[in-house]
Amino acid sequence: MPRASPCAFTCELATHPAAHCTVTYTVDAAGAVDVALDYEPTDGMPAMPDFAMLFTLAADYDRIRYYGYGPKENYADRHRGARLGIYESTAAEEVEPYLRPQETGNHGGVRWIELRDRSGHGLRLTGGSAHGGIGTAPIARTSLRMRVTRTISRAARTPYLRASAGMCGVGGDDSWGAPVLTEYTHPNAARHLRFYDAGNLTTFGEMIINGGR
Repeated sequence: MPRASPCAFTCELATHPAAHCTVTYTVDAAGAVDVALDYEPTDGMPAMPDFAMLFTLAADYDRIRYYGYGPKENYADRHRGARLGIYESTAAEEVEPYLRPQETGNHGGVRWIELRDRSGHGLRLTGGSAHGGIGTAPIARTSLRMRVTRTISRAARTPYLRASAGMCGVGGDDSWGAPVLTEYTHPNAARHLRFYDAGNLTTFGEMIINGGR
């Protein structure tokens, strides 16, 4: 089998000062795609709220089943009430009706997640190493986060899936004006996110996610 060759793209981020990340695609002869997202720190950049890739899904793929912390949304500093288990939901149910639109629908410690349409077709993402291992770190320390949310507007009702190398906490320990505690932030440092698409989309396309550095 011919050896796979990587193809890398440097992307400019919408930040000030200017910063960049690198996306590397490696496709083998069987059609499997290995995707890596890397960031090297740029002087002057603040702490990074999240390091992730966002996927826009077909509107029909709104049925969710995952093995991780739930059933409600949870974050690095908001997880004590969550329990590890297998949960089912929909993209619409992942949106909390906050008075002010804000971050919603995050789940930590996700081992795998499935998104399907009514016929059962869809995709499956598995957390762990590129060799199929599944991460088992506690939610407060795991490097993998996954979020499914849906835009609620007249113009768009599209599900989005975010595979993350780890987002910061949400803060608000004593009031909603309190900042995120230092231990739940990510300083301006090198970050790495990797996932693997086996290329089998007949019933399920399987991706393996590995985050951190």
